[in-house]
Amino acid sequence: MSASAEKTIQFPTILEETLQRRQGVILMVGLRDSGADETMRLLLKRLQGKSTKVISDPGADLPESADVILLEGEFSAERLHRALNWAEEGRLVVINQKAPSSVTALRRLLSFDFGEGRRHMVWRLCDQMLLMAGQMRIKAEGEAPVDIFEILLMTPHLRSALEEEDFQAVEDSLKAGDENSGSVSFNQSLLQLLLRRRIDIKTAFEVTRDPVHLDQVLKKVGI
Repeated sequence: MSASAEKTIQFPTILEETLQRRQGVILMVGLRDSGADETMRLLLKRLQGKSTKVISDPGADLPESADVILLEGEFSAERLHRALNWAEEGRLVVINQKAPSSVTALRRLLSFDFGEGRRHMVWRLCDQMLLMAGQMRIKAEGEAPVDIFEILLMTPHLRSALEEEDFQAVEDSLKAGDENSGSVSFNQSLLQLLLRRRIDIKTAFEVTRDPVHLDQVLKKVGI
């Protein structure tokens, strides 16, 4: 990607800041052509003084020198177990998945058969998770593509909900969030684009996954 293309992506500050952490797990998701893959690679390039490794092969070994690992491709219970081991050893692990939202990707990761160790695996994932993020690329007719993000920063409330696998509470937290709480939904990002007149209402309703919630968000500000 060219330097000019890089400048078109407005990265959420909290995402870039979290990548500076020394240890933990970040879940990054997006569908095909969402820009999520590009975003994570660009952000990893900005890291100073850290050895990064991208692993697409589920069976690949991890170099001892790697400080930050980007894991792509298919996941399984065994691969998630290895990812958590690496995080618990003191590495930052980024799990990049093709999914429409971070909650969908999280449900998928927790749908594997962990056997009798399931509760322990869920607890480990919640303990290591720092942030969940999703990206969507909007291509409005006659306009340059616009990238929007959803962000779920792990708070004690969110961590407790995930430990109980209460996904509805996670969704509710996301919908009620704002930049100050560390949670921003796709619909809240769409609202900001509408207020800045980067997209129109028709486009917003075409791309949203939750039109009912988007309608509620718009009504709150008189749109």
